[in-house]
Amino acid sequence: MDHPSVKDKAEPQPTMHHEDVDLTPHPLVARLLADPASPPDTIVLNGYLGASQTETFVRLYLELDFRAFIDIPRMDIVYAEPSDPSNLAKPSKIVVHAKLDQLSIHQNRLSSIPVPGKSPYPLKHPINFKVFRGADSSHGASC
Repeated sequence: MDHPSVKDKAEPQPTMHHEDVDLTPHPLVARLLADPASPPDTIVLNGYLGASQTETFVRLYLELDFRAFIDIPRMDIVYAEPSDPSNLAKPSKIVVHAKLDQLSIHQNRLSSIPVPGKSPYPLKHPINFKVFRGADSSHGASC
């Protein structure tokens, strides 16, 4: 007894031609990448923007518990995603020039001890840092 295969029952998929596909560059790529042969040195950070103690910096809180934050020079921010009023708990993406000599991650108080090998603040690009407790902005971690 012959059984029709699943492949035989599948409806044919419409064929898309390359002329039908929208290949317009993303607006941020067009804005940030002037020369594809020479991409800028940037990093993407995720968090919640806030005021810094210094007017020329902004503070990026890594979580809404406000225990850990990064102070970033305003002039080194290439793009800041606006917060979404319909989802205020969603962190924003911040694109920063990677030319920063130093990236300081501050922690106000120790809330827990991280599991070895697991960062409480995962980053897409590895950054070697030590967390310094206290709000003193003169201490930080070089990256």
